[in-house]
Amino acid sequence: MKEEIFSKFRDYNRELEKILEKKDFSQDTKNLLLSMFYKIEVSYHDYYTVKRKSKTKQAYLENILDNIKQCNKIELIEPSDEQFDELKANNNLYSIDFKLKTIKALANELVLLSAILELNNFEIHLNEEYNLIRNSMPYLLNTAYDMENLEVLRDFNAWSWNTQFTELKDININLVYQCLKIALDADIFSIMQNENGYTDVIQTMKQILLEKYEQQTVEKLMQLIFKLSIIIYIQKSDNENKRLFEERQVLQTELEEMKDKKKYIEKITQKKRELSKELKEKDLILKDKDLLVKEYEKRNNLLSEYNKIFSISHLVEKLQRERTKLLDKIDLYNKKMEPQTYLDDMNKLQEDYNLLKDIDFSNPTMEKEIEELQKFFLEEIFAKKIELAKSKNEIIDVMYELRYYNFLAFSKQEMMQDVKDIKDILLKLEENLVKKLYDNKLINNISTNEHNDIEIVKNIFNLKIISLEDIYVEIKKNENYLIIFYDEKETLEKEIELNLQFNKKDRIKLNRKIKLFFN
Repeated sequence: MKEEIFSKFRDYNRELEKILEKKDFSQDTKNLLLSMFYKIEVSYHDYYTVKRKSKTKQAYLENILDNIKQCNKIELIEPSDEQFDELKANNNLYSIDFKLKTIKALANELVLLSAILELNNFEIHLNEEYNLIRNSMPYLLNTAYDMENLEVLRDFNAWSWNTQFTELKDININLVYQCLKIALDADIFSIMQNENGYTDVIQTMKQILLEKYEQQTVEKLMQLIFKLSIIIYIQKSDNENKRLFEERQVLQTELEEMKDKKKYIEKITQKKRELSKELKEKDLILKDKDLLVKEYEKRNNLLSEYNKIFSISHLVEKLQRERTKLLDKIDLYNKKMEPQTYLDDMNKLQEDYNLLKDIDFSNPTMEKEIEELQKFFLEEIFAKKIELAKSKNEIIDVMYELRYYNFLAFSKQEMMQDVKDIKDILLKLEENLVKKLYDNKLINNISTNEHNDIEIVKNIFNLKIISLEDIYVEIKKNENYLIIFYDEKETLEKEIELNLQFNKKDRIKLNRKIKLFFN
């Protein structure tokens, strides 16, 4: 909070000018940087108001300034230049030399911003334990990170908000990511790093979600997101498609083996016998000098000169390490035979198999899964967010989030509010949220008929007025009721005709502008 107050007194544009004075950039480059930065600086308040739970303006602008300060050279490329063909050949509009800190980019503000932000060289990675999603989830999150960083310049222009569907690198990734971000109620990337480097991203997200939602809800949400990340990634990577197809076959075989508990125990028992026999042989060698010499000669005869064992004592160390590994394996198999471990292993196998079993690897599509995620997200996550919101700020935040979700791109032709099978769920949530606004006395009554007031007010979720709290509404009576919404400057924003039924006893404020929200 203190940082934001302090940032209001900083002249970020002047800071950029001072940095550029020391840079040997062309005048065209400097002008493009100044224009880009000015638009971001004046638009960020609107972006932050609409988006919620994002980086502070100070953090965002300082990152850009720091990256420009580090950059040694920026070369702008025009579409007519030969170098532009080279960039297009690599399916990109810019290139970066991270070692030399240089950029070649198309002479476009959005492209240049993307290149400058990529100088952070920030990437999310997963541990090997997340085998099935170790490539797909980092791809999803890293791509989403790049898209979100561009949103303030892409969709805001200092006086309006207009989502540029065609400029989104991947609509499905953005949709999945925004659901996850709203569910977490936090800027995801601020939780992905700590002082010692990267956190366990998946575990951290699950912990945050479990503080808000039931375990079953969290597990289902994460499974849907994981599955979508896989489908998105295998559409782009043949190698990953092949790897996960083979993984599914292995999981299916292992699961079938485990379901026959008797055979499973016999198999583990046999492996333990083999390991115990090997352990016994190593113990005999370690106790007998003659056997040690024979083992030393035997191994060295099979090894290249570079890899030969230096001495008998070196061999003893190797045998002791091998012995420890065998003991660890035997201990692992002992645990696998315990009833609880058996059940845990079976459940983990089943969970992994379920993630892959319905994916069509020959023709991976995601329409069904995308819609399933949206319905689950709205009915189980967003409904719960509305229920849990208690304070004025929490309720207002949820209101903005639902409005933002309405305008998310579902496809290049549709926003979420236009999707047939989603619309009814959204309308129900909007009704519940407006009722909560009234119950908490956050908005003015338009009439004495609560049902009609809710029907009128829920239309605010279809308005792109930046500050919803500054909305004015006016009701006029024709054949039906004409609902007119104005922005904070009382400029006409939208007119909606509604067929409302008022009783004779109902009172309604007609033909005058009413400030919808209390100050």
